[in-house]
Amino acid sequence: MRMLLFDQEVALIELNETPAGAVLVREPSIVHFMYESFERAWSQATEFDADNHPASVRQTTDNTKATIIRLLVDGVEDKVVARRLGMSLRTCQRHVSEILRDVGARNRLQAGYLIHRYGLDRTDALPGETEGAGAEE
Repeated sequence: MRMLLFDQEVALIELNETPAGAVLVREPSIVHFMYESFERAWSQATEFDADNHPASVRQTTDNTKATIIRLLVDGVEDKVVARRLGMSLRTCQRHVSEILRDVGARNRLQAGYLIHRYGLDRTDALPGETEGAGAEE
């Protein structure tokens, strides 16, 4: 979910499951709760490596793909995966396409089978790093 706070007096939050709308919140207690919740989460956040070291970028990509693999096997739609991970639908679809290519699948159903067969749904290994992935069709 996305949230915008204005001067700790007004907030906008996106409608659940509807990207084309928002809710305007003016109730002071609710706006204050939203503000405090954000501040609490922000204070526990860790700094993202802005140097973009290749190893750091690779680890972030690996974690993202592992999460997408788990959600793919669970049958979650691309738009829901994208929303959960805070990425655009197009980026999510690119990741899914790469995963399908890496496991040698022609469609999502075959990908789910191959992911399970290679044990990728139980580990954080990437499809391209598993021996024999995509070897059989």
